[in-house]
Amino acid sequence: MMEATPEGFESWLTDYLNQLQLDGEVYSGYIHGTLLTTDDDFAVEDVEKYVLDVVSGFIEEQSLCVAVCKEIASKWCEGRVRGKKDDKGTTLNLAGRRQASQTTHKLTREEKQQLLEQYGCQSSDEDDEYPFV
Repeated sequence: MMEATPEGFESWLTDYLNQLQLDGEVYSGYIHGTLLTTDDDFAVEDVEKYVLDVVSGFIEEQSLCVAVCKEIASKWCEGRVRGKKDDKGTTLNLAGRRQASQTTHKLTREEKQQLLEQYGCQSSDEDDEYPFV
């Protein structure tokens, strides 16, 4: 199952439907809900079929219905591909953060005091038992 919506897709969909003089606020929710049930490996044509099931309920003209489905499916799949590329970078970034957080350093009293002064906090003596502030 798809885990997330491509960035900016929901607002694009609402605007797109409004441009077609359809109630974008209402119909975008139905379409978006349907798209969230599709799998990551679905081809654009498969996504079009899912969208067609919804769109055919409020667009009577067949050629317009097909064109709208193609546009929505294309935009959805394009965003998913871009999202997968971004996810790889995010995964590497998170791994780097995790590794960096595992590096430990016991702060000296002087370092603690400098940090506390810098951020405007006060320390009590009981904090001394913890190596990290």
